[in-house]
Amino acid sequence: MWQGGTFLIDGVSVTFAGGMYNGDWSDRDNDGIPDSLDPYPDDPNNNSAWWAGGMFMIDGITVTAGGQYHRANAGDADSDGIPDDLDPYPNDPTNNTFWWNGGVFVIDGRQITFVPNYYAGNGADSDGDGIPDSLDPYAHDSTNDSSWWNGGWFLLNGEYSFYPGQYYAGPPIDSDGDGIPDVLDPYPHDPWNNTHFHWNGGTFLINGNPVTFPAANYNGLWSDRDGDGIPDVADPYPDDMNNNTVWWGGGTFLIDGAYVSMMGQYHRANSGDADNDGIPDDLDPYPGDASNNSFWWQGGTFTINNNNVWFPSQYYRGNGGDGDGDGIPDGADSVSKRCQ
Repeated sequence: MWQGGTFLIDGVSVTFAGGMYNGDWSDRDNDGIPDSLDPYPDDPNNNSAWWAGGMFMIDGITVTAGGQYHRANAGDADSDGIPDDLDPYPNDPTNNTFWWNGGVFVIDGRQITFVPNYYAGNGADSDGDGIPDSLDPYAHDSTNDSSWWNGGWFLLNGEYSFYPGQYYAGPPIDSDGDGIPDVLDPYPHDPWNNTHFHWNGGTFLINGNPVTFPAANYNGLWSDRDGDGIPDVADPYPDDMNNNTVWWGGGTFLIDGAYVSMMGQYHRANSGDADNDGIPDDLDPYPGDASNNSFWWQGGTFTINNNNVWFPSQYYRGNGGDGDGDGIPDGADSVSKRCQ
């Protein structure tokens, strides 16, 4: 019969119930526990030792540990003064703690200040932005979801306003291409930022041809630099009041072997006259041929199908070639053959 009791074993209080136990009573280490129940029958301390405790940095803060019993053979693998069986980080002498000087950083478009201090973690900085991963809300984004905008003068709601440079949250997206990031743009899909005007439209000569503009709302501010009545935003030639249009007086010209009278008319001002025949290229049926597909032939009498055929001296259509070598230019020969 043994009355039992509570004993320190491996640094922990263990209670044995009183009662009848098998075997003979023996207690080699005189610790009050019969050898048949004693896990350490030759160790009166039962693998228990006193640790005095102390102050330690753990997870970035100072922790005061009180003295206590623990396993005598626990060891101290990281040599930080805390026995391994009581150490939350038995293989880390810093106990998940590092010193950081802090600083001011832009996060989500706002300046955030971190004070110099001890912090929890290992001090790693995966994105190289200067903020340790354990404190970085965007540990793998060096911009920390922030972008810089230079600001400037912009047209909004019909007025020019100055906007200072600033940081903002998010990537640098500008959907309407107006120079204002979407997150700061009150009209992110309107390049004119709610600036419009109504124009009644009209018909105007452009490149020498009448072009009709419909009455509608147009983007931007009303301006007409060349004073031609077409707003600059719709004008293909905003600095040319004639819209690349000039008047040509017309005249009589040899074309396809005959004289043709051409009426005066408007045409493209930059058309040019490549063959110098007096007809602007955009109105010239043969802009690269000064003779306009005409040639002079002195004519004569020729025997065709046993008949004498007389050709008058005049201009003919074509280039004066004689493909069959009969002395009659192709332009006149084709006429005679059509008349047979």
